[in-house]
Amino acid sequence: MSLGEKLQYLRKEKGISQEQLAEQMTISRQAISKWELDTSIPDVENIIQISKLFDVTTDWLLMGDSEFPEKPIAPRFPQAKNQEAKTMLLKVLQIVLVIGGIALVLLLFLLGFSLMPV
Repeated sequence: MSLGEKLQYLRKEKGISQEQLAEQMTISRQAISKWELDTSIPDVENIIQISKLFDVTTDWLLMGDSEFPEKPIAPRFPQAKNQEAKTMLLKVLQIVLVIGGIALVLLLFLLGFSLMPV
């Protein structure tokens, strides 16, 4: 099994187009096509990126005689995870701002009383 066949299998298994994969990797669709046709091979950085995106090892990608994995491979496309992280961060920031605002008002209130002449 060639690297190109494996890449095409992984991409189709996840139902994404060459264009979508190219956008995720910030490369051209033509590069993906050449890799899948085995007319060229990705560089080391792209192989690592592919392995992370599709949750497979670089060994599996590069070994010519290995078969397709038996279980479906969960993609690691970052949109969903990033969105959850952004939402959580936004909630934490809102809480911190509310607490900080209350503390500031309380501090100003207390300082106002301590500066008043008796």
